[in-house]
Amino acid sequence: MALHHQIREAVVEIGIISSSKIVRSFFQATVQDALHFTVHISDNPEAPPTAHDVYTTGSIGHHPVLLADIHDADQASAAALALRFYSRYPHLKVVFLVGICGGMPTDKENNDIMLGDVIIGKSVVQHGFGRMYPDGFAMKHGAEDRAARQGHRLESFVAKLESMTEALERQMQPHLRRIFQSGKDGADYSGLHEDRCFVSSYQHKHHSATDSLCTNDGVCCFRVTQTSCEQLKYDPQYLQFRNSDRYQSARHSKIHFGTIASGNVSIQQACERDKLFKSTDTIGIDVETAAVWDYVPCIPIKGVAHYSDGHQSGNWELHAAAIATACAMACLELWQKSTSQISQGPPAVIPNYELKGYDHKMIAETGRAKK
Repeated sequence: MALHHQIREAVVEIGIISSSKIVRSFFQATVQDALHFTVHISDNPEAPPTAHDVYTTGSIGHHPVLLADIHDADQASAAALALRFYSRYPHLKVVFLVGICGGMPTDKENNDIMLGDVIIGKSVVQHGFGRMYPDGFAMKHGAEDRAARQGHRLESFVAKLESMTEALERQMQPHLRRIFQSGKDGADYSGLHEDRCFVSSYQHKHHSATDSLCTNDGVCCFRVTQTSCEQLKYDPQYLQFRNSDRYQSARHSKIHFGTIASGNVSIQQACERDKLFKSTDTIGIDVETAAVWDYVPCIPIKGVAHYSDGHQSGNWELHAAAIATACAMACLELWQKSTSQISQGPPAVIPNYELKGYDHKMIAETGRAKK
């Protein structure tokens, strides 16, 4: 408890929430003077005695940081962790949400987005809400589905990052090399020949009736999610030709700035992905960003691990996680510490909150449920 109190009062402006244990391990390999500690989830009366959040404190460059990770890949867990994180450490000025996402093959200017690139979120749209009509489900994509803005200071910082995109791409390379040198197997770049972007009509499924229960009507069996494209014997004629000059030069990850679509339902179908792109100009898709964005001063930094079309690879997930971690480290080096004295922030005991939209209620540190 003394350690928790000491860190709560420390002059730490930067928080990092990792959306997977992989990202956390990459950060822990590079954080200096790392100290790990746990805090019991006391705000949930149904939590077992062993339930706790794991935090790491240390420094990256000249910045002290706090690191936590989301327990489960769903919006309720992400929102609950974000609320606990910020209520315990209200002096945080920026929280980098670091992880992986699905990417659109191109942005609205027709620039290629490729596996291993990075998406930095400037805005977030919640997907998955809509209405059921006789001919199917229609998602809502109005202004009311967009999350609140980041705030002037974060918007200015993200604009600064965007204005120096090429320099930022160079600055993250030393961090990436350090991650690779830390002995994390499987995170290396897989090569352009492994970056397969299929036409939207080509599904990740068994294409022989004798192999499974996959049908010609678009229904896929449960086994395809654990089966690689090679095992399914994909047809190369359905690979999408991408007229990118990046194929002709040395491969370096690019950073893209734009909207991230976030919802409790993971999109793994290209036609649904394309609908989302047309209606929102989304360039990245994930599960947790909208939930975290609502509760902390958040900048999402996501590595593109797949194209949200069902064609996924564990190697790309590792590489995308490493790239996102390296990019976040480069970004936080550019963060300017506050010159004004840090305020005391909200009281240690905060009012009750209801996590709307996530089918989940949590009890804040008052220990009382909201009526």
